[in-house]
Amino acid sequence: MKTTLLTSAIAASLALSSTLPQAGPRDMPERPKIEPLMRLQPVAESGGVYELLIYGDIGESWWTESVTAQSVAQQLNDLDGTVATINVRINSYGGSVADGLAIYNALKRHKAAKAVTVDGVAMSSASLIAMAGDTVSMPSTSILMIHAPWGGVYGNAKELRQYADVLDTFSASMADAYVKKSGKSKEEILGLLQDGEDHYYTGEEAVAAGFADAVDSDAVEEADPDEQARAFAAALAQRVTARGASARYSSLTFAAALRAPRASVITPAASSTQASIDPQNPPAEPAANTPPADAGNPSGDNTMLTPEQKQALAARREAIRAQFAPFQARGDLNQTALATLLRDCEDDTDLTVEAIGTKLLAFLGTATPSATGAPAGAPSGQLTQDETKNYRDGAIAALMHRSNPAAHKLEGPAANFRGMDLQDMARDALARAGQNPKGMSKQEIAVKALQSTSDFPAILGNVVSRSLRAGYEGTQRTFLPFSRQATLPDFKEITRVQLGGAPSLKRVVEGGEYEQGTIGEGAEKYAVQKFGRIVALTWETVVNDDLDALSRIPFAFGASAADLESDLVYAILTGNPKMADGKALFHADHGNLGTPAALADALDPEKPNPLSDMRKKMTLQKGLDGRYITVRPKFLIVPPGLEEVALKVTNASIIAGKGADLNVTGVTLTPIVEPRLHDGSEIAWYGAAEPGVIDTIEYAYLEGHEGVFTETKNGFEVDGVQVKCRHIFGAKAIDPRGLYKNAGQ
Repeated sequence: MKTTLLTSAIAASLALSSTLPQAGPRDMPERPKIEPLMRLQPVAESGGVYELLIYGDIGESWWTESVTAQSVAQQLNDLDGTVATINVRINSYGGSVADGLAIYNALKRHKAAKAVTVDGVAMSSASLIAMAGDTVSMPSTSILMIHAPWGGVYGNAKELRQYADVLDTFSASMADAYVKKSGKSKEEILGLLQDGEDHYYTGEEAVAAGFADAVDSDAVEEADPDEQARAFAAALAQRVTARGASARYSSLTFAAALRAPRASVITPAASSTQASIDPQNPPAEPAANTPPADAGNPSGDNTMLTPEQKQALAARREAIRAQFAPFQARGDLNQTALATLLRDCEDDTDLTVEAIGTKLLAFLGTATPSATGAPAGAPSGQLTQDETKNYRDGAIAALMHRSNPAAHKLEGPAANFRGMDLQDMARDALARAGQNPKGMSKQEIAVKALQSTSDFPAILGNVVSRSLRAGYEGTQRTFLPFSRQATLPDFKEITRVQLGGAPSLKRVVEGGEYEQGTIGEGAEKYAVQKFGRIVALTWETVVNDDLDALSRIPFAFGASAADLESDLVYAILTGNPKMADGKALFHADHGNLGTPAALADALDPEKPNPLSDMRKKMTLQKGLDGRYITVRPKFLIVPPGLEEVALKVTNASIIAGKGADLNVTGVTLTPIVEPRLHDGSEIAWYGAAEPGVIDTIEYAYLEGHEGVFTETKNGFEVDGVQVKCRHIFGAKAIDPRGLYKNAGQ
């Protein structure tokens, strides 16, 4: 019987373990690994910008955590439609081609803009993922590497040839991604994927080749690497040189291998019993765990394990983690100590799953609480997501209280910030972020807090956002009752067909055919437009404790957004624009233009009632096919100069001077007074039908952007934070028959 065994999955990695010294000889440096990390999280309060970290090996691993296509795709699918940008940061030697292709396709499918940054290395399948970026930037000390997919198999000659064909198929599939990004021909890319060589690119060379768009010169300064990391980087550089790369690439690869966030490089020699934590430098998320070498396999090479052994190890690991999982999100536990216990239990293969459960119960019985969401000075430990939220919510509520004590109470988490000004909050946020503000000037504290990864920018941005929203929602928009709201999916022009513009239904006799109908020419077109301004929060704002910059000014901006909507809607009434038929909105041919008469005539028993004339004209309106459509006036819209008359007309049950004659017309109308009509005419007045019965004026927002929205980022032109106020809005008169105008006298 012939059997075929894939000794390793199809991969696009450097296969470092096969060329570096084995783990057995302890006098040789062990390879540090990039901590497997796949994290998708928001980086702006609005939720419009997310960051996706892809660190470590790509594809499923028996021994350690890794970045899998399933985990990436699931989290991307969970994002809602408001996400506009995904910042993808990559530091990976590569891995499974299948997972790489799936991650690439998942990113390409998402409608958000993808901005990829190669933090350290993006090799083989990791470089494939990088090609999903709408923009790709690389620091000067980063490396991109492209090469052919590889794998191993044993069998007869036919099976080996078939496997070679499989590798060629993967090459062809990968090539499309590089072609789309670089603009090179498929033949050129296949040359890189099928020549058996490793092709290295610096940032500048990747840009020149079309694989990247920019060289990022503002690389973040990292902590000094330890000796083991340096030994690994040197071995990697030596291997790159041995495979034909120049000394220049070797040195750049050395630098890139050392480039990683502080918490992203772990070593087998790292202590697992660290008990103290620097309160000024709280740890990042617990490092992934590295299982021990199997006792029967002292070299640590898991390729010698049987499938049954691998399954047993994986089952043990999953059972252990299942026991710990319910407690890993609890804020009342020291998560660092819990992670250490988990790592120790996984490493000690002599412990049974039952014994580990006993150790976990003992830990829970003696565990001490971790840090709270209070300001700096709280107990040491790792901050949880809930604690960060409590801290931010408290600070935001405290600032809102200072701005408007009557509307916002200083209670709950906000009470922790009693007596704090903006400078105090900036200092506290820096301390929570692990930066010691001692010895800094007020300006230095303000600048660092505004441009750091602390909570401070998010707090200020949220206060500005809430103030904007309050200003927007608190400003009266008198057009809402007689207008209809819509939501548009994009910025493209849409078409609205008038009620009655659709063909009438005709009787279909038994066995007869349905007649073809056509839409009339009464279709109106319009689109939403984008409006916006930027509010800058500078370090002077913090030093001067300028609450106006956080509350009153954004409040005024929000009110301005609401006023903009009113400006656009009432400009339709006063501007009398042309409709789709080429005639003005208010036109005799539309049957919606009354004989000029003063509104006060409705109260004069000696004169014809102009409101009765409006009611008659609107009631006699017909559809485009000649059918009556039964329109009734509902709203009486007037400038401030006619407010008194409008109130009398719409509230008096009996017309003075007419004895028992009832005011049967005026009381059916709802008065609306709008100052914007004054600029057009002090005596003209308007009528409108119920927008649910017939179209009048339609106003629209972009889907997911109703009202005013904000986006916060660190300022480049200013030393501080910039808050972009974005408002997307449009309005259009849809059907003249639902509106009426009398020029007045």
